[in-house]
Amino acid sequence: AIRQGCQYHGGAPLGNQPMNSTCFAGHSTVRMENGDERAMKDIRVGDRIMVTGRKHDVASRNMTALPATVVFIPHGLENRDKSRFLEFQTLKGNKLTVTPDHLVLARNCSSDRECDQTPFDLMHARDLRVGMLLSEVDAHGVEGDDLILSIKSTTFEGIFTVVTDHPDGMLIVNNLK
Repeated sequence: AIRQGCQYHGGAPLGNQPMNSTCFAGHSTVRMENGDERAMKDIRVGDRIMVTGRKHDVASRNMTALPATVVFIPHGLENRDKSRFLEFQTLKGNKLTVTPDHLVLARNCSSDRECDQTPFDLMHARDLRVGMLLSEVDAHGVEGDDLILSIKSTTFEGIFTVVTDHPDGMLIVNNLK
């Protein structure tokens, strides 16, 4: 799960942004309500994007893909400061590019049986390792997992995220949450 809203926790700045703000690279994509993909840097307030959340029954533990309206873009649209990111390449061809302190749903297990019994936990991107599993949501809203094959550190211009009107929604970015 990729938590909504960039947060600052201090840290050494790179440009004008703290190195450990929790955001996405601008080229990262979200799924629109109509099924199209759009880059984070091109999302606007009022856009309808897909998130995972509880449907009507807040007590339910089951999450599902739901549309939500973008209500706020914390860093604005014109931020161009260079920031450090971690780029995760997965077995299914997904690529997630986030700042090191970003929270991602992941789990570490070594067998199918162990994985069936190990829930996904929110983990900082900096703590993820090759061989761990990320929580995936495919184009049809079906949830599964995706194996991390490689991790590299990189730098891009701009840090992006959005906040939606869904009370417990998690962003689906590049099919991962």
